[in-house]
Amino acid sequence: MNKIKVHISTITESIEDEKDFTVVLQNTEYVIGIRVRKQQAVLLYGAISKRADLMLPHTLINKILEPLNYRVTEIVIDNLFEGTYNSLVYYSNGKNIYSVDSAVNDALIISAINSAPIYIVDTLLHQYGTKIKN
Repeated sequence: MNKIKVHISTITESIEDEKDFTVVLQNTEYVIGIRVRKQQAVLLYGAISKRADLMLPHTLINKILEPLNYRVTEIVIDNLFEGTYNSLVYYSNGKNIYSVDSAVNDALIISAINSAPIYIVDTLLHQYGTKIKN
């Protein structure tokens, strides 16, 4: 599995459904949209803008892991099943590395809170992303 680093470019309201938003991930070569519900988009915006009042549910994870000296090291969007992207959140204490399955919207919020890098497997990005023209 090869993974490619991406970043959150923007969050925009979906044209197809007013209850959905699209999180746009990109790097220098590709762009890909991840659909999330409005509530998750608001929480993600709160995490990106560091608004503590909007990211309470996801900061709980840090409060549990900090005393154990674990931190989030990265998230990897690794699968698409029935139209839903799935991901892994990686945690490490410097000696051990663990991964936890996560809904992609939760993983993106956790990444934003922890300033952890976001990766997507190359097969997903190449198949579902759009190549940016030079």
